[in-house]
Amino acid sequence: PSMLPSFNGSEAPSRYPSMSPSTSEPTVTPTANALTREDVVDAILAQSPTSNLVNSNSAAKQALDWLVLQDSYSADLLEGGATNLNKILQRFALATLYESTDGENWSSSRNWMSTRDVCRGWYGIECEEQEVANISLPNIDLKGPLPKEMFIFLKDSLVHVSMNENQVTGSIPTEVGLARRLEVFTILENELTGKIPTEIGNMESLVFLNLGRNNLDGSIPRTIGDLSKLTHFGVLENELTGKNSEGD
Repeated sequence: PSMLPSFNGSEAPSRYPSMSPSTSEPTVTPTANALTREDVVDAILAQSPTSNLVNSNSAAKQALDWLVLQDSYSADLLEGGATNLNKILQRFALATLYESTDGENWSSSRNWMSTRDVCRGWYGIECEEQEVANISLPNIDLKGPLPKEMFIFLKDSLVHVSMNENQVTGSIPTEVGLARRLEVFTILENELTGKIPTEIGNMESLVFLNLGRNNLDGSIPRTIGDLSKLTHFGVLENELTGKNSEGD
């Protein structure tokens, strides 16, 4: 792939047009096979066995409690049965992101944690065929780590993630490698630490990757070379070492 260490743009190209959210909500028909909290927990742990659904301070536990105890839209989805499970898990993934990055204090959070469908007006979220494809949340005061649940439960739909100019902390979850449809991943100018995970090399659709202006250390993993579609790669202003640290 072509590595462009001099790339310092704050915005990745978007493949999505500006969309005006619909105000209508889908109608859910109750069934005799309504899902329970236990069903949701089982579904979460089946894909993410290390999600902390016990500690009340964990983002995943807070998201789960909101989902099954407070959110009336999710209650309707639960009534609809197993056919709505994917929608419920998408909602859980975004709620975990909100809780993990201090969503209550974002400067823009329109309709997040509301009773609206996530594809119908949640700020920065765009969907393809009712699945979350684009998370675009630059410069809105995200503070905290990226939750692994975001990549686990949106792995088959995510195409574009942009969170530039925030205060995202912690390491990049190794689960990022599950997002094999992801084309754009840009977390420029945040507070990421730790090493770039080798699992990034599994993101076979990745075209645009910018991790510049963080506090990442170690060397650039050789698996970056497996990204045959990669055309933009930015890692300047980190603590990286070795020959590839400047994109050589």
